[in-house]
Amino acid sequence: MDDDVLVRGEWICTHEEFAGKAISAAELEKMNKTLIVSSDRFVIERSKDVGRGKYDGKVKLTATASPKEFDFYGDEPGGNKVWFYGVYELTADEFKICYFRATTPEDRSKRATDFRTRQGVPLVMNKFKRVASPRATAWVPLLNGKDLSGWEVDGKAYPWKVADGVLSCQEVAISRRGALLTKGAFTDFTCRFDFQTSSGGRAGVVLWALPGKKAVMVSLADDTKGDDVTARTGTLWWPDNSGGKGGTKPPDQPARLKPVGEWNTAVVHVRGTILQLTVNDEDVLKADLASLPDAKNTEALTRTSGRIGLQNHNDQVIRFRNIEVQEPVK
Repeated sequence: MDDDVLVRGEWICTHEEFAGKAISAAELEKMNKTLIVSSDRFVIERSKDVGRGKYDGKVKLTATASPKEFDFYGDEPGGNKVWFYGVYELTADEFKICYFRATTPEDRSKRATDFRTRQGVPLVMNKFKRVASPRATAWVPLLNGKDLSGWEVDGKAYPWKVADGVLSCQEVAISRRGALLTKGAFTDFTCRFDFQTSSGGRAGVVLWALPGKKAVMVSLADDTKGDDVTARTGTLWWPDNSGGKGGTKPPDQPARLKPVGEWNTAVVHVRGTILQLTVNDEDVLKADLASLPDAKNTEALTRTSGRIGLQNHNDQVIRFRNIEVQEPVK
């Protein structure tokens, strides 16, 4: 699991040092310093009786740096902007950070580079213990296994059908291409489903779709056929503002698909602008939509909510079953 996902949840501070001096256990208990991390917020709060209040903003964890780097930007008590520049270590149960508190972004050069605090150097070091993991709602089925209740076709109506718990489609012509969309919209979510391709089959799962508009899509395909590497399972596709092909990002590693005709299990995890795909319990793709080429000027990449959709891209049969969605507790 990536650090920006692992860090989410509720934490409590078990150790604090400032400028070479550790805070006593009694002071730490009185401080009651907590940390809550979600996909788009990073909140450190101390009891108001010690006069510090809440730091509320966003965090960036750079796990590829050595040591790993921690950057926070947000509001401090009183509403002034503040930046934290430092390093971190993260396990399932402990989050350790050491940072320099800056009042301008230009102070980045004063970043903490290890976990030692020294007298005369204004560095803060905290250890947090996990209290709770991120909460989520129960899994909700999107397919009732009998009919297309809860779904609607966007575009040309091509033959989707449900029988014996399986949703299938065999497109007969490009002129009938469209998408099958959920009637409900989602923001942050996890969607899991089983899919089965035919020989040479190509399909996709569409994210944050809006009726009448193209959307971000992740490809699902029989990777043993065809030379088009932009259509492999796990390829991310996004449109330009006119609805044409905007760009593609290949999977981080090839999906290890089961033989054609057998069922594969996929999980699409979306938090903020981060999209992740696993296939058969293996990581295949991770992408930050905000960092894709020309993302700020591409409408489909700036959406924060929309419908989940399914597509079939050729005349081969694609099948889905056990389609479920889970949303974080708001």
